Formats: sequence, structure tokens, C-alpha cells
Amino acid sequence: MVLLQEPYLDGYGNMRAMRYWQVVYPLLRLTCSDTPWSIMLVNAALDTDQWVQLTIKDMGDLTAMQLQGDFSKITIFNIYNNCKQRRLQISWQPIWQSIHDQQGQG
Repeated sequence: MVLLQEPYLDGYGNMRAMRYWQVVYPLLRLTCSDTPWSIMLVNAALDTDQWVQLTIKDMGDLTAMQLQGDFSKITIFNIYNNCKQRRLQISWQPIWQSIHDQQGQG
């Protein structure tokens, strides 16, 4: 797994990756025209039944996924922080609530 920030995007707004990688964009990319600043690359050899992308409401600069296996679960966040801001201010409550809600669905 590779976590990227400020990735190169082509004229269509997509990142080019070799066939060995699956590109995971923030889910808001589907409904918002803003440039995604946070992207994950997941090795294509990783069984897709072992990971799921998490939907985090109103967090366009955050990509999150959860891996599950014999080791239990691990949640990975890729949070883009614009360096022009004085500090990153995130309320973790909506993030954990989104994760909790999704776990109840599966």
C-alpha cells in the first residue's frame, strides 16, 4: 500500500498507475469537482475481500480504508493537510461515527 498526497493527475483528473496497483480516490471525488489531494495505491495482489474503502462524510481530502484478516482489523487514513493552513483541525467524532455506521452494514 502506498499513500500519496498531491499526486500527478492527467487531463481527465485521473492518476495513472501500473497494473499492479488499484487507485483509491476520496469518495467525494464522485460528486465533487475538486482536485483530490489524497490518494491510496493498493497492491492488486491483495484480495479485495480483505479491504474496504471507508466513506467519511464531508472529508474530501481524506482517503480511508480498513483491512481485515487473521490479525483482526486495521484502519488506515491518508489525510491531506494544506500547508497554507496554520494547523489541521479535524473533528474525529464524525470519522469514527462513519466507520461505526459502515461496520453495522456489513
